[in-house]
Amino acid sequence: VIEDIDACVVLFEAISSSNPARCLRLAAEAIGIAAAQDRPDAEMKLRYFTGFAHNLVSEFSASLEMMESAKQLANQLDDQAWEGRILKGLGVLHTNVGEYATAIELLETALSIRRAQGDISGVAATLNNLAHAFICLSSFDEKAEELLQEAHSLCLSVGNHGLASITNMNLAEVTLARAEHLAQAQAPQSVEVAAAAATRAGKAVLQADSQKNLQIGVVARLILAQAQVLAG
Repeated sequence: VIEDIDACVVLFEAISSSNPARCLRLAAEAIGIAAAQDRPDAEMKLRYFTGFAHNLVSEFSASLEMMESAKQLANQLDDQAWEGRILKGLGVLHTNVGEYATAIELLETALSIRRAQGDISGVAATLNNLAHAFICLSSFDEKAEELLQEAHSLCLSVGNHGLASITNMNLAEVTLARAEHLAQAQAPQSVEVAAAAATRAGKAVLQADSQKNLQIGVVARLILAQAQVLAG
């Protein structure tokens, strides 16, 4: 572990997503160093990134414990920016395990904090996560579509094309689900809605390719193909 605790935080932010196993191997020592140096701000961040890593390897209980301890430190420090980020992480965590009501409550609180902070990219990201929780409850939820439309506008306003591609993909998924529901009811507008889903998915593909985001590109192409079949 790097003795410079600030450098250690930077390292953890990178490896929590790219190499979660390494992050978890180093976690106890790194958190101990932050505590020994009386750096609760660094400890809070290390606990958050460690919780994120636990989530990626499907260790829900450990992830929840780390995220909750990070939230307590954020509250003690009165660090609202990090409180919003941690609440968002907790919301994603509860969404992943199917606890949607809890997830929505956490994400709505995170959204309020990030709006108050003027964190536009943070608001857009949280809107995406909140929309996903609503989608899990009802795949063609109008509330989800409303949230994603706002997220997309915010992404474009700050030039965040990576998040914009994810938002377009989510919008395409919601629109496709609505088209499928209409098709099952033999409603004639299903073709028009499917075509709209295809347009959204196509934009997501272009944006994902420009950002070299292979995962989003693959998912967006699958949605595009399904929408094109439904649109005829």
